[in-house]
Amino acid sequence: MTHLDNDLIKSISSEYVTNADVIVREDITEDQLIDVFVQNRIYVPALVVINKTDLISEKELISRIRVIKQKGWIVLSISAVKGRGLNLLKEKMFSELRFIRVYMKPIGKQVDFDDPLILKEGATIEVVCKKLHRDFRDKFRYASVSGPSAKHDIQKVGLDHVLKDEDILTIVITR
Repeated sequence: MTHLDNDLIKSISSEYVTNADVIVREDITEDQLIDVFVQNRIYVPALVVINKTDLISEKELISRIRVIKQKGWIVLSISAVKGRGLNLLKEKMFSELRFIRVYMKPIGKQVDFDDPLILKEGATIEVVCKKLHRDFRDKFRYASVSGPSAKHDIQKVGLDHVLKDEDILTIVITR
């Protein structure tokens, strides 16, 4: 560990717990350890994106990236004007921020691959119903899913089914 030593961990721990084993599995800071005990913060995944990289020298860009990476951040450099790094940005947004794309297929129509529903990883059919319309949850009959989360080609599922990236979903409701 580079941020904390055993004495500091013991000192901080004694302020919040007694007679406990504290196991630290990551190289965390003093503030992060306190946050665990106080439980008043939530850490969310993040990316640092440097835009307009076409306006600075490569040497300057490498220097800035190095400084940010030393702090433990994931860094991407892009140029929106030149279109550089945009595909990697999209990929990283989904993988690092844990988003998934679900393609909707209305009954009797084609799958809409152009406009996916963006959800957080672990989202269920119930989450989709609530996002689409306030009555969908109450009028829900079943959903048909094909893709990575389905056990077979077109699987009938309930509200608690967990979706995966690039699933194709049809929701059937009562009228």
